[in-house]
Amino acid sequence: MAGLGRTHGIGKVTLAIGAVSISACTVSTPATLTSTQNSPQTLSSVELLNEEDEAGLRAQLLDELTGSFANRGIGVENGAAFIVDFSVSQREARVGIQEVSEDAGTGKAIEPTFRSRWYHKCKPSRVSASLVIYARDSGAVQNKSSGEFLTCPDDLSQLGDLAQLLVDGAVAN
Repeated sequence: MAGLGRTHGIGKVTLAIGAVSISACTVSTPATLTSTQNSPQTLSSVELLNEEDEAGLRAQLLDELTGSFANRGIGVENGAAFIVDFSVSQREARVGIQEVSEDAGTGKAIEPTFRSRWYHKCKPSRVSASLVIYARDSGAVQNKSSGEFLTCPDDLSQLGDLAQLLVDGAVAN
């Protein structure tokens, strides 16, 4: 009987440990680049486009991008030879976006790349951002990059990482 009780006790411990590790699971993937295009042009300064009463997620990304350009030794100033425009969105993780280009054929439905599971603590969201750098004199696209990460809706701790990846991807020579 003692041996039987011990086996049963070990089973309980194993289940308890399994429950602890499952309940600690959160939804998060590291920020990654999804596409980049850059030119050999060296950037010394850029002008970041923003709106006067910018607020919310776009304002947070603007702050992060300003710091990311500074980390690369690129100044952010009005009237610079290069203009940077950017976008950011947050939506349910299961919703994907398909890029469309001029040479693309007919669009096709895309399958979700992430499915929420019963053990996730939140309904995950996808934060996506893109950055485009234009030459002021010609208006030509010089560089661009886009990326994303998955997270719980209230956790934007990876926004700075994503901003740095966008800047690094767009200005890497």
